Amino acid sequence: MDVVVELGRGDGSAAWALTIVSAGIWMAATLYPKHVVDEVFSGGNFRTASVLAPHKVKTKRVDGGVLIEEGSWSFNSGVYRAQWDILSIPIFDESGQFIDSGSALIPISQVTLLHDWDTIGPAR
Repeated sequence: MDVVVELGRGDGSAAWALTIVSAGIWMAATLYPKHVVDEVFSGGNFRTASVLAPHKVKTKRVDGGVLIEEGSWSFNSGVYRAQWDILSIPIFDESGQFIDSGSALIPISQVTLLHDWDTIGPAR
């Protein structure tokens, strides 16, 4: 926390990105079963992005988990340098009623990035 506060004094954007990436790494290390953690961290240099507020997501229960049929998420800070993405997903019961929120740990290779927001501003 102290490091992020000090970093934020000089560059709020860098502090934000560090917080998001650090939280994602913590989530990946603590929220998933050991076999998932072992796979994710086995590649050495590990970074994750995360989006905890889904925009439009359609999921369904399948044997062994939840299938993301389609979805979009906004403001995926750190995604351009990440190897994995943690995406918040809605969980529905068999009748289609929302019952909970979950998270999906997805390899970046399976995520399509929409380049629809220029944080620096338009090129001149």
